[in-house]
Order: sequence, then structure tokens, then C-alpha cells
Amino acid sequence: MPKIKLLGLDFDGTIAHYSYPSAWEVIANGIGCANEDAILRKLYYDGEFDVRTWSFKSVELYKRYGLTKPVFHELFTRDMKPATGALKLLSEMRDRDIKTAIISGSIKEVYEIFEQKFKAKVDFVKIAHQFDFDDKGILTGGYFTNQDFTGKVTALKDICEKLGITPKECAFVGNGTNDIPIFKSVGVSFAFNPEKDEVMENANVIINNQDISEILNYID
Repeated sequence: MPKIKLLGLDFDGTIAHYSYPSAWEVIANGIGCANEDAILRKLYYDGEFDVRTWSFKSVELYKRYGLTKPVFHELFTRDMKPATGALKLLSEMRDRDIKTAIISGSIKEVYEIFEQKFKAKVDFVKIAHQFDFDDKGILTGGYFTNQDFTGKVTALKDICEKLGITPKECAFVGNGTNDIPIFKSVGVSFAFNPEKDEVMENANVIINNQDISEILNYID
């Protein structure tokens, strides 16, 4: 294994777990638009529109169903927990002087709740989506930064440039097909309870148990 100087992590389904597979589904089920949300997601994965369009349409859907900042916070304060061993993993990375980063297609405000609730902090946060709420807590819109799929590679390179290291001095942990491009860029890739066979096929190490801190056995 190469000497690792940065550990990157996916968020949904990797270090953060919910009753549903993703933060988007937590929201949709919480406010009552799960069927419409699932249709939008399928259209996106079928290639009917790109991720930016999917993001915009999802936010518009949540606006129509009245998502507010208090409801958003209540949903994720109630229905989010760290993966087994996640807090141990982040703490040990600090002790080993290895930087950490979240590089994810999730929603930035969800990570912020995670950080506050579990006193967990990483050195760099690159999350694709962000929601805008007005002073009254009403969802007014959101924006998307391309930090998913190949955008994860770009995000990693930006962090590497700041640290003066290369992607081959990095490890990354993920579970979805959107992690495959970054798996191919880093020195060591970990598939943590991967969703599909193709995720496993593109990872160096497969972790098929609930304790993400098993990764510590592979990082000096």
C-alpha cells in the first residue's frame, strides 16, 4: 500500500446512514413526495437529463411539498447515524496526521447536521448540492457544484493541490457507482458494503461488514 496522506470519504451510505439509501429519499419520504421523487431519480439514472437538471427538479419538488429548514433539520436529526466505526476512523486519522475529506454528491446541509450532532469534523468538504432557505426557513432554491461522478476526481485534485500531494497518495471510501471514477484515481480505493458488483470490481479493497474502521488495517 502507498503511504496515504489524505483519506476521502463518500457521505450517504458510507459514513452517514439513514432509514433510506440516500438523503434525498429521507426528505421525499418525510414530506410525502416519495413516488414523484423516485420518478425523477429514475429519469436521471436512465439518462433523460443530467445531474444538474435532476438537482433543480428535485428542489422544485420539495418546494411544492413545503420543505422548510425546521422540517429538514428535524428529519436528519432524527433519521441519521454514523456508520459503525466512523467516529473512530476519523479520530484515528487525526492521530495519524492523515487529512480527511468528504467528497460526495449529497447535500451540504445534511453533512453540517452530521458534524454538529456527532461532533465529527473533516479537513475538507466537497459536497455537490446545497439548499437555500430564506430568513423564515422557507426553501427558496439550491445549487449544484459538479462534485459527483467525474466531478469527484476534480474535487480530489483541488484538495491535493492545496496539500501539495498527488491523488496516488490518497485513499477513498465509497459504496456507489458514482465513486468509480475516483476509485480509479487514488492510490487505494475501498468499497464499503458496495451497492453493485461493478463497484467491487473497481475497488482495491472490499469491506463487507458494518464496521468502517476496518479500513484502519490497510492504512499506515
